[in-house]
Amino acid sequence: MALDNKLAELLGTRGWLTGDDTATYNRDWLNKYGVPPIGVARPASTEETAAVVRLCHEHNVIIVPQGGGTGLVGGSVACETQAVILSLSRMNSIESIDSNDFTAVVGAGLILEQLHTELTKHELMFPLHLGSEGSAQIGGLIASNAGGSHAFRFGTMQDLVLGLEVVLPNGDVWDGTRRLIKDNAGFQLRKLFCGSEGRLGVVTRAVVKLYPAPTQTTTALIALPTIDAALQVGRSLRSAAGELMTALEFFDDNILKLALQNIPDLKWL
Repeated sequence: MALDNKLAELLGTRGWLTGDDTATYNRDWLNKYGVPPIGVARPASTEETAAVVRLCHEHNVIIVPQGGGTGLVGGSVACETQAVILSLSRMNSIESIDSNDFTAVVGAGLILEQLHTELTKHELMFPLHLGSEGSAQIGGLIASNAGGSHAFRFGTMQDLVLGLEVVLPNGDVWDGTRRLIKDNAGFQLRKLFCGSEGRLGVVTRAVVKLYPAPTQTTTALIALPTIDAALQVGRSLRSAAGELMTALEFFDDNILKLALQNIPDLKWL
C-alpha cells in the first residue's frame, strides 16, 4: 500500500490532507518558501504522531514538523515534493496547571497566547512574549529555542522547559516529562531538543516552568540620541532595578517609520 493510502487510513479525513486542502500549510509566512508536499499529516495524539513518523521512515520520505508557521527562514515548509508536513496543531491541549509547583503540561500545538490567557485565571504567567504569540505554538517555540522580549530576565525556551515528550526519527517515543526544577539526574536531554528545529525528533508534549503573575507593572518609553546612550541607560536600569526589570528592547527611526506605515492606529506624539 502506498504511503498516501496508509496515512489516510491511519489519520482519517481530518488528519490527512492532500491537494488543495494543503494550501495553507505549503508556504511560509512571507510566502517566499515552500512547495506542495505529498500531504499534511495532522495527528491528534502522540501515538498517531509516532505512527506517522514510523511510516515515513519506512518509506524514506522527508518529514517537515510544522508549528504555527511564524518562522521567516522556510524551516517549517517542504523544500521538495516528496515530503510530508507534520502539523501538531490538533495537539493543543492544556493538560494541567499546577499552582503549587508552578508548572504546566501542554501539547506541542498549543498557541502561546492561549496559554497566557488561561494562566491569568490562576494568577500565574509564562514569561515568554513575542510579536507572533497569537499564532506561534509551543512545539515550534521549543524547536527554535525562542527567547522573546523577556529573555534577558527569564532566558530562552531551554530555560523554561522542565520536561519533554518527543517522537524520535524511527518512531520511538522518549518520555522525559519530568516536573523537577532541581533535576540533576544525569544528562539534561531535554535541552538537546530545544533549538534542534525538529532534526532530532518531534516534540509532542512539554512541561513548562511558570511564575507568579506580577501584581503591578510599569512601562516606559525613553527617547535617546545614540546607540551608546541606549546601552548606558540599559546597563543603569538593569543595575538599579535588578530582577524587577523583566523586559528591555530598543528600536531606531527606521523601525518606527515602518511601524507608523503599517499599523493604522499607531501614532507618534
